[in-house]
Amino acid sequence: MSLYLLIDLILIGFSALAIIVFRKRLSTILAPTAMTASILMLATSSLSIVLVHFGVIGFNRSKLVGIHLINIPLEEILFYFSFTCFTIVIYETAKIRFSSYNFKWANITLRIFASLAMLTLALTDHVGIYTLTVLLLIAVVVIVWGFFDDLNLIGITIILCIIPYLLTRIYLIEEPDLATIWHDDSQQHFFKLGTLPPEEILDGIALIAASIFTFEFIQKMRYK
Repeated sequence: MSLYLLIDLILIGFSALAIIVFRKRLSTILAPTAMTASILMLATSSLSIVLVHFGVIGFNRSKLVGIHLINIPLEEILFYFSFTCFTIVIYETAKIRFSSYNFKWANITLRIFASLAMLTLALTDHVGIYTLTVLLLIAVVVIVWGFFDDLNLIGITIILCIIPYLLTRIYLIEEPDLATIWHDDSQQHFFKLGTLPPEEILDGIALIAASIFTFEFIQKMRYK
């Protein structure tokens, strides 16, 4: 079993366990969570196919189980599904545990951080394809966030989820000859946090935020 697949299974297992523990509250979100995860899996996998095609990112086949959809591995597809499920479970659990708290400060802080990070990357001398892709994603997130400004747990959920997201990427993204996932350095910012480019942080924020936005939209459509 590949490390990447193991990470996927751990994320799915954690989500399933949380739903069992909080089944009275979380059992009602199974269908919208699955729908949200499927939508995000389709969208992000499509983007990954394009990035792999242009050589922006790639995968070490020796560290994977060997099942691919076009040019991306099964593990990559499952990661977006499993991490979206993980995000929604954390988000709904936060509603249970933190319903009486006001976390608007987290929303404001993260929107400012995302905007400043986006501006900083945009003003660098070299903006590669990966950097440009992440800038567009985070710009959409900042704009769409305005339509969900009444939800005060988005920011704190991002903070809770970005840590495990980055930990998984740290394990997977290394030097090209060791990595499960590698990036073309010419298509991203030269500065790195260990092996992680700064775009990876913004990419994680965009994925988590998009998961919540999509989930809330589906919920509104269900009860409209």
